[in-house]
Amino acid sequence: MEKQSENLKDYFDHDALVERLGGNEEIVEELMQTFLESTEEDLETLSNLIENENSKEISIVAHKLKGRILNMSMSKEASDAAKFLELNADKMTVEEMKAKSSIVEKIFLQIKKLYKN
Repeated sequence: MEKQSENLKDYFDHDALVERLGGNEEIVEELMQTFLESTEEDLETLSNLIENENSKEISIVAHKLKGRILNMSMSKEASDAAKFLELNADKMTVEEMKAKSSIVEKIFLQIKKLYKN
């Protein structure tokens, strides 16, 4: 499966991840599956927390997302949005939080779609 198509490169640096993991494609594949599952769960949790305006928990989940995105060589735009939520959730309106969360979710859905193809 070719994972480094031009579209996927916009969101995910597969080559950088493979290099960081010593060229082990098996580990990359396992990590990607874990990333996809965990991130999907955290995005659902984040959405619920935003609806309930729980800024402390939003910051915690956003921190987890930011770290996971960075560790997996994913989009800077997504990590920046998660970081902004992490640091500013207590100062943001629900609409502002939804907008930042939406950036992370859209990029995640693109990665998920493109990676599985």
